[in-house]
Amino acid sequence: MIRAIYSEWIKYKRTPIPWLIILPPFAIVLISAYYASLQPIDGNTWLAIFDNMNQIWSGAWVPFGWGLISGLATNIEKSSGNWRSLRVTDKSPGILFASKILLLVMLVLFSALLLVVFSYLAGQIIGISNEFPLKEFVVPMIVNWIAGLPILIISLWLAEVLGWGVSVGVGAIGILIASIIGGTTVGGDIWAFVPWSWPMKLTYIDYALITNTLPSSVPINTFWVVLLVAVVLSFVIAIASVWWFQRREVK
Repeated sequence: MIRAIYSEWIKYKRTPIPWLIILPPFAIVLISAYYASLQPIDGNTWLAIFDNMNQIWSGAWVPFGWGLISGLATNIEKSSGNWRSLRVTDKSPGILFASKILLLVMLVLFSALLLVVFSYLAGQIIGISNEFPLKEFVVPMIVNWIAGLPILIISLWLAEVLGWGVSVGVGAIGILIASIIGGTTVGGDIWAFVPWSWPMKLTYIDYALITNTLPSSVPINTFWVVLLVAVVLSFVIAIASVWWFQRREVK
């Protein structure tokens, strides 16, 4: 499996995918820090950076960008023979597809953690004197990553079945869903049933839990249930897509 994952990475090295892993976190933090710097630099500036960052990252990049990355990862195979190499390799097709899923999962985790690194650097540049709240950034971004995994994996499956354009199109629609239901009070009663809203909502709730600022009106049980559902759903979609790919006919 490790060799299969490394082989996948070799495919991506000279594609836009590495740039889509590194540049968006940089750009998002740059924008977030700029808007935070327009206000007086004080103890609330870190929170302002985090808030701006989560709005852009969870509201736009996770639904659209992760669909784009999944689509490009699939398009690499389609443009280089549409998996015809499966006919001459001794590796299981399911293993190859699973390695693609695992690599993308690791890449988007790395991208999410880059947000933390860039946030720290941005804070030093704009002159935040308060200590960097490492835990308050790292833990919510890991939660954000977990919450977004169902979107990533279903996007990869859609791209393989219907084409990368469908994956990107669904991601574009996901921006509206994430922004309206995840970022406003409109989805107050239904966000837990809408996966595109999970990254933004769970990230904010987790941050509030860590900082002891969670309103009493937000049930903690909902947070843990939705987070568990995101984990289970990710595994179910991944296993189902690998099972489907193992049995598909390579034409």
